[in-house]
Amino acid sequence: MKVFISGSKHINELDDKAKEIINSYINNGDEILVGDDDCGIDTLIQSCIKTYENVTVYAPFKSARMNMGSWDVKRNEKGGVGRSTRWVNHESLMAVEADCGFMIWNGRSVDAFINMINLTSLKKPVLVYNTETKELTEIESYARLESILPYNPEYVPSNDCLPKDLNEYVIKNCGLSKEIEKHFLDNPVSKRWVVNLVMSAYIPLEKKKRLFKRILPTDNFLHELYRVENHYDMGLEFHNDYVQSSSVFGMFNHCVLECSASKCYWEICDALKEYECRNGEVFTVRACWYDSSIFGDRDYLIATSFSFENAIKEIKDDIRFEAGERFDEENIDNVPNNTWHEIDKWSPDEKGRLYISYTYYVERASVNNFRRSSKLRENPKDDNLLDLTDEPFGGTMIRPNDDLICPFNHGDIVTIDASPFADVFNAVVIKNQAEDDINFFLFYDSEFSVYHIGLMDSAARVNADNPQASFIHKMSKHKGKLYGPEAIFKKVSKWINGDKEKAKIFYNALFNKACRSITTEEIERFLNENKNIQP
Repeated sequence: MKVFISGSKHINELDDKAKEIINSYINNGDEILVGDDDCGIDTLIQSCIKTYENVTVYAPFKSARMNMGSWDVKRNEKGGVGRSTRWVNHESLMAVEADCGFMIWNGRSVDAFINMINLTSLKKPVLVYNTETKELTEIESYARLESILPYNPEYVPSNDCLPKDLNEYVIKNCGLSKEIEKHFLDNPVSKRWVVNLVMSAYIPLEKKKRLFKRILPTDNFLHELYRVENHYDMGLEFHNDYVQSSSVFGMFNHCVLECSASKCYWEICDALKEYECRNGEVFTVRACWYDSSIFGDRDYLIATSFSFENAIKEIKDDIRFEAGERFDEENIDNVPNNTWHEIDKWSPDEKGRLYISYTYYVERASVNNFRRSSKLRENPKDDNLLDLTDEPFGGTMIRPNDDLICPFNHGDIVTIDASPFADVFNAVVIKNQAEDDINFFLFYDSEFSVYHIGLMDSAARVNADNPQASFIHKMSKHKGKLYGPEAIFKKVSKWINGDKEKAKIFYNALFNKACRSITTEEIERFLNENKNIQP
């Protein structure tokens, strides 16, 4: 096994724990890949292993600056001509050729953090030893990189927002309800939150691609991080003027956030390229709808096609048939929206067996999201794809718990519209983000005929099978009458009447750790017994 060992350049001494882990690799007979820096952590590592033979030194130049064991030296022949480019590229090559990594990190070093990004983006595990906290953490995937950041919460500013004009541009193009749009314009949220907001927006894929291109601060972030031909340039984006002008600690945030946005950008690019139908591939088209009687989806096959264009044509024909006289192709967005369509792309694996490589979600005739399946191949170390191609991509990135939105008052009745992927339903605001950054809503669960208090955030989905069915985008203040079990929401709203303390009393009295659901009778009894309560 090849182990890439590196760390923070400002560490002046290896403690016993770091030496113990390095010695474990030596005892296993692993090949150690180390850099040649003559004034940093590389010197300490080389000193620790100088009597060990199975070592390769990686250098940005033809000869190594430091080589205590007279080991073999390797440099990145694909490196650029600039000094900084070579510097980044030799460490990128180490990440490419290693099987795993061990980073000795002081919790602040940017270079070590970039090495973690390089390794995990290639699906290679990294053992991180934080010399400040003495914590040892194994990071097995790129998505888990943020798990080491909470040890340094002050380094991840919660107000890391897009510039005001860019935030306004993105928000106005995400298809939000008027209330949600106004809230975002008045209260910008973190870039981490915006990534999910765009990915789960009810807008065409092409539009999402353009938005991500605007979100990324420089063209350097558009490097295709997980392609071999560009991988040796990866990491260069972390050394541009944009990042250097920010604080070192803020860079951790930028690394994760911009890589998440870049990841989404390239996933969308690949999804759009897969509209092409190659030899042995076929598209199937299904008409889908949410069936309240079974609390799930139903669908039926309407067509197969050897081109994406014909698949969309089949969808338009199906919409025309369902809409009848109401159909107007020029104004297809005005057609009643009670169904959606899914286009599955079937691709052959190495043995010729077909599997669903992509599923595209189509509202009316617009593809607004997709799901990429894991690649089914015999050899996971494909020379052309080095990123997370063995892992599915479900249409969203991380699910942040901070910056949850609720531009409504306590006791307000809101309408949550995730149609056509689920029924439209109503809820009452019990808590909002002004209190410990959490939103709670009272809603009726028709499947079990009880009421629940639930948390709703940006990437939470009404229907877990459909990545684009977001709670947030089309949430609005309820207007009109309420029917059936939801009629009691009027009484709850009137009793709370915008009072935070009364909302808390309602929650504490009816919902606790022992009981997360209640009946109509229990709500009626509480309201009758507490008519004159004063918080």
